[in-house]
Amino acid sequence: RFPHLREDLENTTPRRTLLACELTPPGEADDRWYVARVLKSKTPKALELQGESGYLAARVWDVGWWGGEQMIGERSFQHRSALVQSAPHLSMATILDHDDWASVDDLDDLRAMALELGWEGFVIVDPQGTMAPGFNFRGKPDRPSAESCKVKPEYEDDFVAIFDPEKGLGKWGNGKYRGQVNSVALFQFDSGGEMVFIGNCSGGIDAEFREKNPSPSDYPICVKVEYASRSYMSRGDKTNALEHPRIVEVRDDKDIDECVNPRL
Repeated sequence: RFPHLREDLENTTPRRTLLACELTPPGEADDRWYVARVLKSKTPKALELQGESGYLAARVWDVGWWGGEQMIGERSFQHRSALVQSAPHLSMATILDHDDWASVDDLDDLRAMALELGWEGFVIVDPQGTMAPGFNFRGKPDRPSAESCKVKPEYEDDFVAIFDPEKGLGKWGNGKYRGQVNSVALFQFDSGGEMVFIGNCSGGIDAEFREKNPSPSDYPICVKVEYASRSYMSRGDKTNALEHPRIVEVRDDKDIDECVNPRL
């Protein structure tokens, strides 16, 4: 699907190299749905789409192996990013050194900055950290909390939605909505991989949502939820609840085990 990327890699990196990349739209476009269309299409269609609308670019997040030498867990992130930055045809995901945001006092400032920029959030890393062991074959990276963390705006996040009224997870509707989904239970995973109950949510559940996800067997699913604020038991609050939550979309492009919140 990506002959241009293959050619760049062959001209840039030694054999037995493993790069962690994010595929992005061409140029300065901000269209993740175009990326998803290309990724979900079979090879002939993917090539046709890119021929018409532009070829996807690859932004490197990290280097697992370089020329057969293990990097993650052995070499610092600073060393790994320098390898990418010194290689022609490769581009590193946007890196902001601490001096670029020295005025930031706490994580809330970073969340506000992400909202203002329209970014999903930040990944903060210790440049001298190796992030050992960093990799596995479970489909989810190990990120040592002492060396890295993710920061997203407080006002939206992704959650696991489960509908099982017999177990008290969500409720059936009444009146004209009898026999239809009225609310679902929202969960997130903590940093240890345990699923934590957040609360039930009925906001944003419309006719389309009910039609596509009508029964308990259709769950769990990943949903994006907007909310006014939230509480955390980890900081002394009584619950992990959301204030005025509303489901804004089903994240078909995301697996439920990606709904991780290290603050839980």
